[in-house]
Amino acid sequence: SFNIILTYLLAALERWAARKHLYIQAILRVLYRELMGLGLISLVIILIESQVHLNESWVQSFEAAHILLFLLAVFFSLTVFLALLFSLLLSRKWMEMEKIQMREYLELKIEYEHFNELKSTHNNFVWRWFLWANFDFAKLIRYRELHSTMLFHETRFEFIYARKLPENFGFARFLRKVKADIFVQLIEVHWTHWALVFVFFGIDALRRYLFDINGVSEEVGKWYDFVLRLTIDFVATTVMTIVVFK
Repeated sequence: SFNIILTYLLAALERWAARKHLYIQAILRVLYRELMGLGLISLVIILIESQVHLNESWVQSFEAAHILLFLLAVFFSLTVFLALLFSLLLSRKWMEMEKIQMREYLELKIEYEHFNELKSTHNNFVWRWFLWANFDFAKLIRYRELHSTMLFHETRFEFIYARKLPENFGFARFLRKVKADIFVQLIEVHWTHWALVFVFFGIDALRRYLFDINGVSEEVGKWYDFVLRLTIDFVATTVMTIVVFK
């Protein structure tokens, strides 16, 4: 029943994307491909466990790999769907801001400049961040909305003027197309990320091999395991951070 419901929901989502947001179809194809890859890797691990006699440490490593693959699939799917949700909300916000008429825009600009005057009364960072609103969170939220609106229209005016486009140019629609292309590229998982996953598997197996020590007390063994885990996790996190931000 779960498979039937999931298939029905995905089919409905694909039909909806085909009518309104074509780039979501490309994102769904990427999602299917990555989940299929995770499924194949998990299948290979199951076949190895069932056909090859492994010692206890390797069995634990493969079980950890099962859990990691499952978590990767779950979190990757959640990340994609949440990113899609925020992408759609952002597109809707752009469309709403573009519909603002000149008179309303000038009124909003006066309100925005008033808030900026309050912020500029002190040069303290904390004051300019939130103290100027006297802990009125509604005012802070209102300022963020006005800031986004002003930034959108200033960018729109500069874009239209620099390229000598007509005043009724659909800037929000243009931004949506650019965002769609960038979004599909961001969802793509580079092969180096999967390589890092296999590196982590190898590191876990190495940790289990190094921890296989005899003739020491339980207390020493615990500290040895703790220091080794901490060192490996630090090195692995550092390497992943460098690769991702590079």
